[in-house]
Amino acid sequence: DGTESAVNAVPRVYIKTANDHMVKPEQQEAMIRRWPPSEVVAIDTDHSPFFSAPERLFELILRSL
Repeated sequence: DGTESAVNAVPRVYIKTANDHMVKPEQQEAMIRRWPPSEVVAIDTDHSPFFSAPERLFELILRSL
């Protein structure tokens, strides 16, 4: 299917949240294995890094571009 190949052509970065109590580390790893991103980076935050560490999250997003 053309849509699937177009979606997979877009580079993806997965940002793992180290202290996430909503999505456990093993669940995050399963998501990464299921649809491998171009890069995996980690942030030492809870489930909502946009609240707990917005500057660090912003740095990671910019670095991934």
